[in-house]
Amino acid sequence: MASIGAILMLLQILSKFFLIGCATAEKPKQSDQAILDLIESKLTEYLYLFENCTTVMFTNTDLTWGSSNKKTKLGPIVLLDYKIHWHSTTRCLMYDQISLHRYRNKAPHCWATFLILPEKLDMFGIRIHYFIEQPLFCLIYPLEYFIFFTAKPKNAEGFLTRNYGQDLYNYVSLREFLIVDATKLGEYESVLRISYLNIYHMKSRPAGVESSEEWYTVVCLPVDCLHNLIILGRNLSRLNKYFWTGNNLFHKDLLNTGDLFAQNKLYQSHHRYRQLANLTSFNRFLSYWILEDLLTYDLSNFTPIYSIPPVYKINWRYSQTGSYYLVYDNEPFSFVSCYQTISNTAMLTSLSSPFDWASWRCLGISCGMVVLILTVVHRKVISDSIYLVVGITIENSVIASQSTYEIRTGKKKYHSVGLYTIIAVWTIFVGTVLTNWYKTCFTMEMIVLEILVHV
Repeated sequence: MASIGAILMLLQILSKFFLIGCATAEKPKQSDQAILDLIESKLTEYLYLFENCTTVMFTNTDLTWGSSNKKTKLGPIVLLDYKIHWHSTTRCLMYDQISLHRYRNKAPHCWATFLILPEKLDMFGIRIHYFIEQPLFCLIYPLEYFIFFTAKPKNAEGFLTRNYGQDLYNYVSLREFLIVDATKLGEYESVLRISYLNIYHMKSRPAGVESSEEWYTVVCLPVDCLHNLIILGRNLSRLNKYFWTGNNLFHKDLLNTGDLFAQNKLYQSHHRYRQLANLTSFNRFLSYWILEDLLTYDLSNFTPIYSIPPVYKINWRYSQTGSYYLVYDNEPFSFVSCYQTISNTAMLTSLSSPFDWASWRCLGISCGMVVLILTVVHRKVISDSIYLVVGITIENSVIASQSTYEIRTGKKKYHSVGLYTIIAVWTIFVGTVLTNWYKTCFTMEMIVLEILVHV
């Protein structure tokens, strides 16, 4: 009994030491003001990622940023208050106004919505579609990022992944969700840490289906973060092939084309082909044609997100829910000219097309300077110098007379090294290099077709 008492006493002592160690190792909870200070100190670096985006920032506290010494050129930023604008009746008005403006930046336009400490409004207690269906958020705009700056990242993850199925897929659409742990902003000085949601994650995937993680952590420098996020989103978007409605419409045993052609002999008659085409609709045939490689998987337990819409006439209702376009620039177009309907000046334009106008101006100024130098030195008619310069430019074998390099001083004649240098440089760079370059470019325009790529 004495030994048992000693063991119990030893256990009590060890437990006290363990509790003391845990208490000392536990980090003190940060206050709301300390977290807000961390957000303000690092917010500029996260805004730098979306400098080409129109940024909307929701907060219920007074927020200031831009205190860092790093100079950044940020796009338009709209600062909104949670309580005032959360249930605004002006649906998408702000997005429509910004979309109609012309952008000088040729980078793809995007939308970035920053939510600063959303747990202050108990947002994580609602279902996700109540958040997405707010009038301020529009479904029709592509490249939308939602960035949660929260002190409760686990609650934010649960808010986004709690309701898998129609509730998540129907409202998330092509939006991308990012989470930033505001309590750890001070631990990383030069790098950013962002959590990325993969909406195509399968908890129980069939055999043969590609595996993926539900959350990906991106740790990167501010200049590389957006590129890394785009690459990650592009790679994960390939998993959308498992979430199409065609997987439920077709069954691999119902459309066995081998048995179909074996039982029906097709003759050269349009009636036979019409019967074959009437076995299914055009939309179902198109869906089967695109998704036939996925029919080998059993995807009946997965909720489809996307579908191939049928062909129908575009009306005014479609224009209200279709894709919006951003005005980047205005470019006038003229009618395409047919044969022998263009003016004669087009021939001169094709002759000057190998070089731009700046190159032609530079070449003309250089020719004028060389002609002026030769005229002053030789004290002859200016036309002689023009003939010499034009002859070297077109065909550099015209140099035959030694008098070209002679300078008269009274009755004496001597050869000038300066004239040798000027004529040698002009012969090599203009009479040989530039002339051959022009011939090559002019010939390539007649042989190689010019392909215009519009991005």
